[in-house]
Amino acid sequence: MAYILVERVFKSFRWPDGTLLQVLRGVSFETKEYSITCLLGPSGCGKSTVLNIIAGLERADGGKVEVKGGDTPSGGPCRLGYVFQDPRLLNWKRVDENVAFALKGMGVPKGEWGPRLARYLELVALSDFRRQYPLFLSGGMRQRVGLARALAVEPAVLLMDEPFSKLDQLSARRLREDTLSICRKLSQTALLVTHDVEEAVYLGDRIVTLAARPSVVAAIYENPIPPADRSWDDPRFIEFKKEVLNSVLSVAVEKSSA
Repeated sequence: MAYILVERVFKSFRWPDGTLLQVLRGVSFETKEYSITCLLGPSGCGKSTVLNIIAGLERADGGKVEVKGGDTPSGGPCRLGYVFQDPRLLNWKRVDENVAFALKGMGVPKGEWGPRLARYLELVALSDFRRQYPLFLSGGMRQRVGLARALAVEPAVLLMDEPFSKLDQLSARRLREDTLSICRKLSQTALLVTHDVEEAVYLGDRIVTLAARPSVVAAIYENPIPPADRSWDDPRFIEFKKEVLNSVLSVAVEKSSA
């Protein structure tokens, strides 16, 4: 079993003048196993902070975060993959070298590198570009390298921090479709941070919405449309998107009038 459990997590940051900015105020949710959970909310509400706490890059002020993978002993740490907003590639290394760099960092035996590089570069449709340098790739292709790098370590849980937000509309849509297909193929447990309602409804099997800062969980939705049946112009998809959007907007209105 691979999952993330977040229970009543609080987090504040201190400004240079000593005052505190409360970002998270008792956030609680859990992911669905072998599926994609989306954390949806307005910019600045603390979505990425939640992700960084889960990844161990930030420390919560209070509450509990539990991350477990099916291949680890009970209570033990599990392997995480992380896809950033920016690909964060090493421009002086080729595509395959960038992915291999992650394998080396995670202590994957060198004898496994070749098969993993072949498999995950093929999954993201970059087999023909494995010896190319990042500066010669499009933005969408660079983000595909970032996805391959995160998947190649074969994580129990994949974390994604708005990985499509800086892409053009066509590239972003294609990569969302491919990401959904890849996660289904790998039975990958994943948590995706986004402020895009349509993206959350397309990718998320479970959608957790956050209120504006200081954040609490406003609502949790189970996607009624199976991943294999999701289509951008399906009336069910459009109706569910409206439901989630109205909920997010209503929370924003309540917050602004409070």
